[in-house]
Amino acid sequence: MFVSVIIPVRNMATSLPAQLEALATQRTTRQFEVIVADHGSSDGLAFVVEAFVGRFEHLVVVDASTCTGVADVRNTAVRGSVGKVLAFCDADDVVHPDWLQSITAPVLVSHCLAVGSRSGLIAGSVAPPEDAWPTGSTPKVVMGHLTSGDSCNMSMRRSDFDAIHGFDTAFQRSSDVDFAWRIQYAGVPVARVPSAQVMKGYPATRLLRWRKFASWGFQQPHLFRVHKPHGVPPRTSRQAVKEMLHIIRHIAGDLLCDRRISDYAVHRSARAAGRLWGVDLLASLVSLSAELAALRPPLIAPDGPAGAPGAKSFDSHGLEPRGLRNRLLFRDGFLAWHRLQPQPTSRCVRHRRSGLRFGLLR
Repeated sequence: MFVSVIIPVRNMATSLPAQLEALATQRTTRQFEVIVADHGSSDGLAFVVEAFVGRFEHLVVVDASTCTGVADVRNTAVRGSVGKVLAFCDADDVVHPDWLQSITAPVLVSHCLAVGSRSGLIAGSVAPPEDAWPTGSTPKVVMGHLTSGDSCNMSMRRSDFDAIHGFDTAFQRSSDVDFAWRIQYAGVPVARVPSAQVMKGYPATRLLRWRKFASWGFQQPHLFRVHKPHGVPPRTSRQAVKEMLHIIRHIAGDLLCDRRISDYAVHRSARAAGRLWGVDLLASLVSLSAELAALRPPLIAPDGPAGAPGAKSFDSHGLEPRGLRNRLLFRDGFLAWHRLQPQPTSRCVRHRRSGLRFGLLR
């Protein structure tokens, strides 16, 4: 099958040559074309592509200047391609010499979404020699739901791409996660291909990297709202607090040891901040206050048969008034107060000043 390699580009004239060079030296038996989708670049991208025209049998530049986002750019590039198999990579990355052969191998055998592995590469750095490439990580289960895709390193048949109408243009980021989930809903499995390696490019400065990871976190509440009917579990307050404590511990450890804050802590904090930004915290607190004000204390009567002396009353939600455990959940992108099923308590602690009583679970 003929393969179309899709590369969305916007003002990447400095990093695109390394990727085109890596594609021009692929060790593969596949016939392929390279589609460069120009999203309104103003840094002389045409001269960069012109220098590689003689290195490829088919090198096509598609005008995507009127597109609204990177998902729309990829869809436009696919419409301008002719391959029966589609392979996606990014302009600021560098693919392995065997990448195209590896990432398309499962797709030629059966209908599947092939996703490869990736390692980090800071902008301005040079990719290591072939025998020194680190073992990258393949996409994992995201948000406790399904395996994610990775638009910088994945491949599928064109018929499967068209069956779900391509990437959702409502996503500015994480459109590859949404795409991978929707294609799995359609019955197409995910095939992990660790040998299909890509060196993922990241911005040179920590501030730009922080902004990039924050934009990924910003899309997670939208992902939850869109895919909630398919069983995406809500994010609990316990998970959020645990993550924040984990980030604080890493940052505090670096500061106490007089070290520079690690990139890991920067990336995790950026994602957490992006999630809070995307969840619309102010509207969440207003919604939470309204729900708390609507809660009324239940009436408690001695135990006994219904309608007789000693009957046990229930609150307006139909739940027993005692032993209820309350918890904050991220639902529909907003914080909401939910009552769960009755839970047994081992003992009750009373706060001296406020008089509040807290039931401790076993």
